[in-house]
Amino acid sequence: YHGTIQSYESDFDIGVSLHACGEASDWVLRKCLERRASWVVCSCCCGKLRRDASNPYVFQSTGANEKQVTYPQSKTFASLGGGNNKVHTITAEDFDEVAKVSDYSQLGDIRQPKNACRRAAKSLVEWDRLLFTKEATQQLEDATVILAKMDPWEASCKNDILIGWLSLDTNPFGNAKPVSDPSCDNDFQIALDHLFGDQSSPGKTGRDQNDWTAKEAHEIESQIDEWVRDNREDYDAILRFPTRMGSRLRKLIHYTAEIKGLRHWGEGKKESDKAVLVSNRRT
Repeated sequence: YHGTIQSYESDFDIGVSLHACGEASDWVLRKCLERRASWVVCSCCCGKLRRDASNPYVFQSTGANEKQVTYPQSKTFASLGGGNNKVHTITAEDFDEVAKVSDYSQLGDIRQPKNACRRAAKSLVEWDRLLFTKEATQQLEDATVILAKMDPWEASCKNDILIGWLSLDTNPFGNAKPVSDPSCDNDFQIALDHLFGDQSSPGKTGRDQNDWTAKEAHEIESQIDEWVRDNREDYDAILRFPTRMGSRLRKLIHYTAEIKGLRHWGEGKKESDKAVLVSNRRT
């Protein structure tokens, strides 16, 4: 059949998709749920789930760029923003930010601290899908859905796999149970330490290891510290870093200045003109 996933109307037993772009993976899940079929889905290009992102699949399917799926998909996921008795629903704007961060493809970073926040964001996108399918199958007693990873993880940087089966007869594991891998939690722990401080030492600032090396962090910190010492009494002094440093090092400068209580901002619209400025003023 040559056509869109949405327009396919025949019955089938299992839906398999590898790196279906953006919301195409979500249409695979919806079609499998509609036809009561099992599924094995490995998604791709989660950044295209943002409302302001164009997706060739959507355009080819509909002739327009408007999304046909609303995110977050899961009611459970949307309510996870609460914590410490605070009520906060994860909004479409929140999901846009998560989707944007989750879209990266650095295969060499797998199992390393670098870019752990981005991999954690990708996992959150997949958890929204997982919870959506759980909600859709909650009336089916024998339905099971899991989130797994390719073995080995290094087979692809897009290595998250959603697996679902709706009856015991179609259980791909037979009588065996999927084995939980505690190392899957590592990225989340690193992300928590980075965003909220070292969880093992309350009050200690988390050290970001996600996007830069220790050497890079030391060089930027030393450059800022030296400039602060030389301009301690000059509150109008501004340290302007050069252009063409790349978004990764610009983020490091912002992070370092924030930790030190310095004012920092960016200038320039084109990538070749973007630069980070740091001021001695604390406000």
